[in-house]
Amino acid sequence: MAVEAELPGGLAAERERVLRQGIATEEGVEVFRRALASEPTLPQIVVSTRNFGSRLPLREGSAALAAESGPEPEPGLEGAHRNTRPENVSTPYVAPRNDAEKMASEIWQELMGIEPIGVDDNFFELGGHSLLGIQVLGRMNDAFAVRLSFQDLFAAPTVAGLSAKIAELSFEHEPDYAKIASLLDNLEQHSEEEIRKIVAESRAGGFRK
Repeated sequence: MAVEAELPGGLAAERERVLRQGIATEEGVEVFRRALASEPTLPQIVVSTRNFGSRLPLREGSAALAAESGPEPEPGLEGAHRNTRPENVSTPYVAPRNDAEKMASEIWQELMGIEPIGVDDNFFELGGHSLLGIQVLGRMNDAFAVRLSFQDLFAAPTVAGLSAKIAELSFEHEPDYAKIASLLDNLEQHSEEEIRKIVAESRAGGFRK
């Protein structure tokens, strides 16, 4: 869905760049098939479109440096290092204006290692990419109990934009409590079959505003 979403010119170019580094759908299916068929079962698998072996020395050197300097602080813990907001961001800094934007901004800051992040700052201008997008969306979905998708991120790649989408999704999934109360008050007027249908609709989200 993210690939097919309509984007402004700058973001469309960024998406094309990211896609050139990715794998095709049929390649992803083949990777998954091979992973499932591996004997013995592998605890971890790396899928890379670049020469992974050539990148190992860099990783080992980084690990040695980290060992000398001590353990790296976990993201989100007090005292963890965060970079300052990039100067080349095209929008002026705007602080969070409500609890939802504040929570979303804190999630972005923790995962992206940048502080502060304004509500109008573009995810991709801040250095966001597909793997980081997965983490950001996952944390926001858990925090707000919604289902944001990559299409939502591409369509509204800002804290303000995603917060507005969260408000929209939350409203859509808010039960119509007045209707439920009315049905409960008049429950004896319904047959068993009607009650079963009412319960099924309630579970499926039938009582929506």
